[in-house]
Parts: sequence; structure tokens; C-alpha cells
Amino acid sequence: MVMNTSMESKYRQFSPTGAVSLPLDEEEQEKVCDYLYQKVKNIYLPRVRNLLQENEQVIEDVLRFPNYYKYPFLTILYIIEKNELKLEKNDWDAILSKRIMGNKRFDQLLLEHYSLSSSSSSVLEVEDELTK
Repeated sequence: MVMNTSMESKYRQFSPTGAVSLPLDEEEQEKVCDYLYQKVKNIYLPRVRNLLQENEQVIEDVLRFPNYYKYPFLTILYIIEKNELKLEKNDWDAILSKRIMGNKRFDQLLLEHYSLSSSSSSVLEVEDELTK
């Protein structure tokens, strides 16, 4: 579910050039190791921790970086259902955007299924807008 390093080069969070230069001598080794440690600690570990804890922060991460996830829409629906979240209409607008929804028909069926198990009227309103 979480991105791999080949995807990272496109987004430049890990390194401005998309690659990390290996140290040329022992003096640079500590700097490079610290750099790698900080990036893993500050970028990747929080994402993995959020996924393992299945917390709401996953939704924000998926919305910011949908290409990092194989199934962004399904991931978000799972987190919503797991945490019994009630979202506002503007949250649903972001979730139902082209950036998040992959196979639109498949994702619409997932939304319909979710809507049947939810008491949130905002979900039903957004679903109605999709079917117009």
C-alpha cells in the first residue's frame, strides 16, 4: 500500500534530485546515513504507523498522495468504516475526485455498499450527485 522508492523520485520528498548520492569517503558516510535515517523516520515511518493503526491520518495522506496507494478510494472507505467516521460534504468532494477514484464504476459500487451501511445523509447526497 505504501509507496516504493521508484515512485518517490517523481515527488522529490526523499531527495531533491530523486536519488541519494552515496558517500564518496568515510567522512561523508555519517552525513548520508543521518540524512537517510531522518527521511525514513519523518516520511515513511509515520505513514506505515498510521496504516498499521488504521487511524484517520491515513485519509489525509491518501488525499495528499493518492499515487502512493494501489487502491486509494478503497483505502479511504476502509478507514471511514473501521473508525465509524462521519464526513462533511467537502470531505466527500475530495474523496470522490478523479485523483482518488480509480475504476469509477467499481468505486461507485463500493460507495453504494458503504452508503447502505451508513446513516450519514451527506454520503447519500454525494452518491445522488454521482448518479446524475
